[in-house]
Amino acid sequence: MGNITGAMVFQSCIPGAVGLALTPWHLEPQALMSIALCLASSVFIYVAALRKSQVSAWPFLAGGVFYLIYLAYIFTHMEVGHG
Repeated sequence: MGNITGAMVFQSCIPGAVGLALTPWHLEPQALMSIALCLASSVFIYVAALRKSQVSAWPFLAGGVFYLIYLAYIFTHMEVGHG
């Protein structure tokens, strides 16, 4: 079990850290919108959990609203390729 756990930690941390360090960070507006909506959805679920000390399915289902907002943003800001 220790060998499997160690391999999983290595494969999830070391290559990921190298990839993050060597990747240029030029985020497009679509990526920034995705980040903002993901954080907003997470905060929504977190606040719902704090209020009731447990999380029901409804806050997670309400996350679909954030997804729909993202889809609307993507389809209204889509660039049409030339050629």
